[in-house]
Amino acid sequence: MDPNFSSIELASIPRELTDPQPRRFRLSKNGSRMVIAAVIMLALAAAYGLWVGLDRIQQLQNRAALRHDGSETVGEITRLWSAGRSLKTRVSYTFAVNGMSFAGEVRVPNQLVRNLRESNTLPIRYLPANPAVNHPAAWEGSALLDWDSFVGPVVGMALALFLFVTLRSERRLVVEGVPAVGEITQCAPGRRGGFSVSFDFRTQDGSITKGSGWSQSHREIGERVCVLYLPKNPRRNLSYPSLNYRVAE
Repeated sequence: MDPNFSSIELASIPRELTDPQPRRFRLSKNGSRMVIAAVIMLALAAAYGLWVGLDRIQQLQNRAALRHDGSETVGEITRLWSAGRSLKTRVSYTFAVNGMSFAGEVRVPNQLVRNLRESNTLPIRYLPANPAVNHPAAWEGSALLDWDSFVGPVVGMALALFLFVTLRSERRLVVEGVPAVGEITQCAPGRRGGFSVSFDFRTQDGSITKGSGWSQSHREIGERVCVLYLPKNPRRNLSYPSLNYRVAE
């Protein structure tokens, strides 16, 4: 029996937490889902980022070809609009080469929007060998590389890394954390199922520390709960059983 706990408090400490550290662990169902979600999110973000990067390289190559080998003609503006709440104006146009019609759609620089609203035509630069490669002659495509396209991959990777960091932090607490007995101070339905709980607990040096965690069932205010914390940083804590890990017996 651990001399730091009374017999009543020991009832709140699961037996598997009394095993020597580091403890063996296993993922819960929710933890497994988080790992799978993080891996899929990271893979999709990387694939989309690669696609966006290759598309940007192609745009730069097209720009260089248009600059050196392009010819100019006059196209007709078919549409000038801003999508949804976006402040980015886009223009659609058509033009003819050797009796064949071609079309294009690009973003318009803000300083040129007013001029385009007052005109029905637009000078177009195109490649004679492949008129499908074209761009308004009034501005170069590179000046308007839509870097917003990279927001998706960056956000996806950031979320995936956040999930991995969260899982790693929680795993360390389950493997190395010191058990303590906490007292529930707040309990509310959680966004990921179960309940979100807040608690106070006493560390080995006798100081009172606040913490938060997850519970599968509703806990009453004042009810005892098992807590795992890092002795060097008691603010790193969670209630046990945790949402994503269990100690393997």
